[in-house]
Amino acid sequence: MLWIFLAILALAVFFGVWAFVRKRSFAHLSSEQREADFAGFGGLLWQFAIIFGLFALGLGIGAIAIYLRGTPI
Repeated sequence: MLWIFLAILALAVFFGVWAFVRKRSFAHLSSEQREADFAGFGGLLWQFAIIFGLFALGLGIGAIAIYLRGTPI
């Protein structure tokens, strides 16, 4: 269970960093061009990274609770 949580967390961090770097690489564009870009795939990527990160956090909290309780999975 811990390995699954770590894999999901790694993916969430990867997508979050990728979205951040992608946002920074378009800093030279005008605000209208940036908004148009992030209304499409970029905005979806941010939402995916946030939702995926919250899902990984929930799995991690659940895994820790199960581990502390001593209940086998």
